[in-house]
Amino acid sequence: MSNYGQSRKRWGRVSAKPSEYLIKLRRGEVVAHGAGLSVFLWPGDTCTILPTSIQRASFVADQVTAEKVGVSVAGVAVFRIADPLLAFRMLDFEQDIDEEPLEPLGSILREMFIGAARRLVANMSIEDCLTRRKEAIAQELMAEILPVVSGRGRPDDR
Repeated sequence: MSNYGQSRKRWGRVSAKPSEYLIKLRRGEVVAHGAGLSVFLWPGDTCTILPTSIQRASFVADQVTAEKVGVSVAGVAVFRIADPLLAFRMLDFEQDIDEEPLEPLGSILREMFIGAARRLVANMSIEDCLTRRKEAIAQELMAEILPVVSGRGRPDDR
C-alpha cells in the first residue's frame, strides 16, 4: 500500500518522496507544503501526501449513434496533479485505509469521459465514429474536459 493520502502518524517526522507533494495543516490552515518536503508533526497537526507522478484511468462508454447503432468507446486518460493545493482543496483525500488516494479522482475523470463520449457518439453517424475515432473524438473529449481538470472551470459549469 502507498503512503499517499492522510498521514497515519499522530506526531513525528513525515517525509514525502520527490514525486510526492506534502501538505501540512494546523487548525485547518496550510502551514507547510511542497514537493519532497519533510516536516515534523505536532499533536493536532495533519498531513496529506499527494502523488504528482503520472496516473491513468481507463474508461468504456456504450452509446447508440444517431443511426441507432450501438457503439462502445474505450479509452485511457493519462493525468497527473499539476496543482496539488488546488486538488487538495477540491477533493477529499481522507480515504479508507484500503483505498488508493487517487481512486476518487480517477473515478471522477472516468465518469466525465464516459459522459462526454456518450454525448459525442449520440450525435455522430456510425461512419463518423469509425473514421474520426482517434483525432476528432479525442479532441472533442479534451476540449470538453480540459477546463474542468485544469482548474479553469466555473462553479456554474455543468
